[in-house]
Amino acid sequence: MKIIRTKTDTFYPEKSLYLGNCFNVLEKNETFHFEFVISGKKAMIKTDQPKYFDEVIDEFRFLNAYVTQFQSEDGSFYKAFDDLPVFKLPISVIQPSQFFINNEKLNQLDQYFDIEEIYIPVQIINDEYVCLDGHHRLYLSYLNHQKLVSVYLDTIEEHIYDFIYFAKEQNIFNIKDLKRLSAEEYHLLWELFCEQYFIAQ
Repeated sequence: MKIIRTKTDTFYPEKSLYLGNCFNVLEKNETFHFEFVISGKKAMIKTDQPKYFDEVIDEFRFLNAYVTQFQSEDGSFYKAFDDLPVFKLPISVIQPSQFFINNEKLNQLDQYFDIEEIYIPVQIINDEYVCLDGHHRLYLSYLNHQKLVSVYLDTIEEHIYDFIYFAKEQNIFNIKDLKRLSAEEYHLLWELFCEQYFIAQ
């Protein structure tokens, strides 16, 4: 059995695909579908194979740790985790750990994301709040003239320390400092950079 996050399977609504809330379970010659519909810290799960609920929830929460309550499609309670504190931070104090913004992805998020439903994982490193993921969502908040954004403390992966250093070398100290690129440029300058970085580790 293998779980993959998909953004291309047309089984799902376009909005859920763009938001990254769709997961496929591959088992032998079968594919089972899981769609998470998020509202605040709660998520409803739409699926055609509930026996894999627990495994897919764990995969989903790796990317969305602030979501702690899950229910079935019929509205019945399924599972809850310890509540993760969420608090507001000024966008201007959050140090990025990424260098670029993909314009195509940004436009997709702008089309589908409710600005009030944006949550950003951060961690305190050397007395700074650092964005661990969700740079496009943070940039979207900035473009929409939001002064504050909802954040939660999440686990740091080792590469983040290097990426903060690289960002500051390029005078990136705030989300507004990230350069917007075409999808092709973003792939060449960011995605391939990340790929080569992790190969070298």
